[in-house]
Amino acid sequence: MKIRLISFILSALLTLPLAAQSYDKQWAEANRLVNDADRPQEALALVRQIHQRALAEKNDAQLLRSAAAWVQLTTILSPDSGALAVQQMEQIAQGETRAVEHALWCATLGQLLIKQTGDTATVGRGKRYLSEAVNDVSALGRAKAANYLPLFVIGKDSRYYVDDVLHIVVRTVGRCTQLPVGERRDSYARALRFYRQQGNRPATYLTLLDSINLGGGYPGDGGRQEWQ
Repeated sequence: MKIRLISFILSALLTLPLAAQSYDKQWAEANRLVNDADRPQEALALVRQIHQRALAEKNDAQLLRSAAAWVQLTTILSPDSGALAVQQMEQIAQGETRAVEHALWCATLGQLLIKQTGDTATVGRGKRYLSEAVNDVSALGRAKAANYLPLFVIGKDSRYYVDDVLHIVVRTVGRCTQLPVGERRDSYARALRFYRQQGNRPATYLTLLDSINLGGGYPGDGGRQEWQ
């Protein structure tokens, strides 16, 4: 069995801070137990330890990552238990009042649920969570991705977005082919307006290109004249 115990498949040009490195060995061992030793029960026990530690330390990023890994592993071991773990994640997401944290829970849940392609209703919930993740673009645009490691995989262009959370979440939504193109373009359009308001031309240009790559020309927010 080959799985990766990580909650986001995203990209950001960031380096892992020393404060987060103390979790690395635990995650490396959890991945080894699953992929090398094929011992998901032991991996799940270790993920529970990480989860409890993150709760005690109030580490939002590690809490979200461990919750997502919990869902992945319990689904492997028992689909019914996996469904219960998803419900628990949904309760947390729905009760989270902080805009950025709520968006990250929604984005993670959306990806997990959409992967369950055999269940139309579950996939539909996943799509709704992904759409909800971009409700507050201003909060996401002000938030720094470095504060939410290790949810993100190192990428090459985060510096053009001033290392914000917004571009990561919007790209996650934009690249979800299960979502209608119109919804994906709307997410890019929201980000585009924010970057224009901030005067961030590199981020504006890159977001515009992402939207155009979906097809259908320019997003409908008056962006075309700026780039003629």
